[in-house]
Amino acid sequence: MDRMENHRHLLEQVGRRLLRRFGPRQFTLREEPLGSLFWTVLSQNTTDLTADRAYRQLRRTFRSWRDVRAARRGEVEAAIRVCGLAQQKARTIQEFLERLERERGALSIAFLGKMPADQAMDWLTASRGIGTKTAAVLLLFAFGRPVFPVDTHIRRVSGRLGFVPEGTAADKVQEALSAIAPESAADCAQLHLDIIRLGREICHPRRPECPKCPLRAICRHARVAEALHPSGRESTIRGHRRRP
Repeated sequence: MDRMENHRHLLEQVGRRLLRRFGPRQFTLREEPLGSLFWTVLSQNTTDLTADRAYRQLRRTFRSWRDVRAARRGEVEAAIRVCGLAQQKARTIQEFLERLERERGALSIAFLGKMPADQAMDWLTASRGIGTKTAAVLLLFAFGRPVFPVDTHIRRVSGRLGFVPEGTAADKVQEALSAIAPESAADCAQLHLDIIRLGREICHPRRPECPKCPLRAICRHARVAEALHPSGRESTIRGHRRRP
């Protein structure tokens, strides 16, 4: 079995174990792709709750995306200020709308649903402020494409499990996982969200709670930590402190 097949088999095990721990999720496509894209932009470096507040205020302030495009930059910034980085995010949104108008003649990204996923990724990331994670989230949750977005939690967990060397750049992690991800968008979404939950609740950046982790038996990080500290006391590696 070659390395990719080994990794595909490992990812399948990860999916099964997390499904047993966290349970199934309902996968529903978001209704408005363009709004989904801008919500994802607003969610960068903040919480989903705060992104929701900023998005609702943006839609209350402007009647249409054409009004957002035509507004003064400061007006858009004021509408989304609650989510932080308002100047940067307002520029991303307005420049994207201007590009759509210029290149497509309409404020719609429905055409992305007909593109191969890699071409759609390239088209999206050609816009300033639209990175690979944002593009992948859009393609998965708004278009039902089986891509695998990678955030900071997935990046950390992937390194610890051994899919990539720890510290690998997020876009490289996304490339590696997308190559072995499930063929179903629903399964990709389930696995994506479950790994994020694992990273938030158990596989912390410092002092991961390995004894309570459902992936402990298949995790390289846990095996190394246990080999270094066979007494069974909670510990981490790479310079992190041991719990007293």
